[in-house]
Amino acid sequence: MHHMQVKIGPIAFYLSEIGSGGVERILLTLAHALAEEGYEVDFVVGEKRGDFKFLLEGEKIQVHLLASSGYIRSRLALLRADPKLARLAPHLCFSLRFRARMLWLLPSLAAYLAKRRPSVLMTATPFCNIEAVLARQLAKVPTRLVLSEHSHLSVGVDKIQQRLRLLAPAMRHTYPQAEAVVAVSRGVAEDLVRVLGFSLEQLKVIYNPVIDQSFRRRSLESVDHPWFREKSIPVIVAVGRIARQKDYSTLLRAFAKLNARRPCRLVILGSGKAKVQRRLQELALNLGLTASVEFLGFKPNPLPYIANADLLVLSSLWEGLPTVLIEALACGTPVVSTDCPSGPAEILEGGRYGRLVPVGDAWALAEAMAATLDHPPERELLRERARDFDETRAIEAYQSILLGSCGVAC
Repeated sequence: MHHMQVKIGPIAFYLSEIGSGGVERILLTLAHALAEEGYEVDFVVGEKRGDFKFLLEGEKIQVHLLASSGYIRSRLALLRADPKLARLAPHLCFSLRFRARMLWLLPSLAAYLAKRRPSVLMTATPFCNIEAVLARQLAKVPTRLVLSEHSHLSVGVDKIQQRLRLLAPAMRHTYPQAEAVVAVSRGVAEDLVRVLGFSLEQLKVIYNPVIDQSFRRRSLESVDHPWFREKSIPVIVAVGRIARQKDYSTLLRAFAKLNARRPCRLVILGSGKAKVQRRLQELALNLGLTASVEFLGFKPNPLPYIANADLLVLSSLWEGLPTVLIEALACGTPVVSTDCPSGPAEILEGGRYGRLVPVGDAWALAEAMAATLDHPPERELLRERARDFDETRAIEAYQSILLGSCGVAC
């Protein structure tokens, strides 16, 4: 793949902002892998930077920061790019209520495409996907577009449902214009087809590259927390942003029931809005759990905590393909998860690799946690399953889509 005779543009990845989520991690993993292979790689982001800044520094990857335009410029850009879409979705630039300021980067994304002329642009999240299609129309460049969808669209908070009703027409209009659309799980793919109301010829399912070369090394780092050293009392760990989607309140209620029966400890890794965190801490206090629950905040490397825990629990209301379940399996750590759309049932093969419980059911979650602590599955069985989510498989699949099956230069 390295023998590139033709001078082709860089491979570009675009995110409106870099947060600390799984989506960012996957695009960064791909960007690094391609840069290692000698491709020219651009990472394009909005000026507001996030937690993952440290992953990009001193790299072979070029970072391009996009300036946000005001309402009028972005509105005009939308009208110029696609008058029909501007009629279909007039709110795209201006429903601040839905934080839909994503298209405010449209003029500078188009300018980036016109200047750098990347051979391919890969994006993730509905807003960035829509924006990429529009930016290409504005820039009039032959860049290949690969859009990716990482979460279940039709379930979620009312706010997201509302946002989706607004976005669906724009997605129906723009997604078919891309050369490829990648979904991270079968569940997400089926959901996308439902939302769009038609089947996308160019839809591909590629599992997330979760287990990479550094995985073993990262999982063997030490944990400087007394609970993980003194193993007399089982430690349960949960990993993920502190947000309504993760439904930590149900987890705390389930943990209280479990803790009443047998002493155990719960560690939650993740950060979130102060208000939400306070509410959870109050709930833990009211349930009498202050001595047995700890909120440790965002950890750039949660793996040692997962590897040293007796059990990992995912209590989410919805997901795309939850990385943390795969990480736990790869560490040989038993898991319990809600059977939320979509991903857990697919990863755990309907319960074969870990118990699945109904969403929001604290009793069922407590029962499953107790049963798993009493009869943990074979660690080797779990590790075996995690191999399906190995980075090399995913990267090969993504590369063939990003580069076009015959390399970029065709």
